[in-house]
Amino acid sequence: MGESEILVGDKPLKSYVMAALLHEGAIIRARGRHIKKAIDAALILERAWGYAIEDVKLSSESVSIPDVGEKYVSSVDIVVRRDERWQRT
Repeated sequence: MGESEILVGDKPLKSYVMAALLHEGAIIRARGRHIKKAIDAALILERAWGYAIEDVKLSSESVSIPDVGEKYVSSVDIVVRRDERWQRT
């Protein structure tokens, strides 16, 4: 299985970790208040499952909200890939 895109939302953290474990590599994407959960998922994959964090991209996106106007929302893309040298003990 190849690289997949995982969009972080309101599900429990373990759901995103398990989704990434099914693939050799994954892009974990989150916006706004879900950024913390995306970072936690990437760190769990790195520390407990031997994945390497290859790249982190930070950006902000313009979102138009009715009755409020235009707002900017922060977003993060974290690229993780399974490290073949890592062995679970």
